[in-house]
This record gives sequence, C-alpha cells and structure tokens, in this order.
Amino acid sequence: MKYKRKLFTMPAAISLIMVISIVICSCQTQAAAPATSVDIQNPTTTSSTTTLTTTTTDVFLTPNPFRGSISGTWSAHAKNNSSKTYSGTFSIVIDVYGDVEGTFSGDNSGNVAGHVDLTGNLSASGTVSGGTTTNVTTWQGQLSLSGNTLSIEGTLDGPYVSGTFSGTGTSSQ
Repeated sequence: MKYKRKLFTMPAAISLIMVISIVICSCQTQAAAPATSVDIQNPTTTSSTTTLTTTTTDVFLTPNPFRGSISGTWSAHAKNNSSKTYSGTFSIVIDVYGDVEGTFSGDNSGNVAGHVDLTGNLSASGTVSGGTTTNVTTWQGQLSLSGNTLSIEGTLDGPYVSGTFSGTGTSSQ
C-alpha cells in the first residue's frame, strides 16, 4: 500500500504564506538612509502585515581638543629600593577621539596606550616590551593647551616602580 505524504499541515501552510507575504511587502518598500540608532515604537499587527515606526538620531562627536603629539621624559625608582632609578623618553600621539598610542624607551622600553578625556585627564597603561601583565605601569596625567602647544605632567606607577613624566608637543586641531 502506498502512502501519500502531506508536505504541509494547514497551520504550517498558513505560516509559510504569511512569511512569503511579509517578504514580498518588505521588498516593495524603499530602503531608508542608514541611522546611527533605531528606536522601534508601538509595533502594530493587522492581518499579516506588521507596521513599525522608527526614529533616527544624529550623533555628533566633539573632537578632543588635546589631539596631537607629545614627547618628553620619564623617571622612576624601584619600590623595594629607592636608590635604584630608571629613566628615559616617551612619545605619544592623541587622536581626534582622545585615544592615545605611543612608546617609551630608556632603561626600560615598551608601549603606552590609553585615553585623554575632553578636560585633559590622561589614563593610560605602559607595558614593558617582552614583559608580562605584571610589568604594566599606570600612567596618569593632566594635559594643558596653550595656543598650539600641548603640555603634560603626570605620574606612573607599577608593581615594581613609581615615578613621574612630563613633556610638550604640538596640537593638531
């Protein structure tokens, strides 16, 4: 005896028809301009058609006034032996968003990465080249801007050393 197999049950067929009609309806609408954020408000369903109301919000970025480049010097002493000192130079670049990248060299060398907020507060980490996460120093500082000249002064602190840094550079605003 041969059995006929039903491809779809009635509820599955209705669901398939609803999906097809939604796809067809969505293909007939015009594409909206890209939005930085979408807020779906009060979705309503009538028969098999869903209507969504959207709003767009423009986001305006305030450029960081401290963007530019700075070079300077750093010095530190060993926490377990204050007569053991280290020193060197550093160079950082601050982009339009306030993100900081740079290097330091001298008795120790490595990379610096962090952020400068809109009021000039620097919060960064310095990682010694070839070091582990235990060789990370925290760089905290304050930037100032006078005309086109950037200045920075701050402190550095790590598990084995603490010290200071300072430098000057040029704003690129």
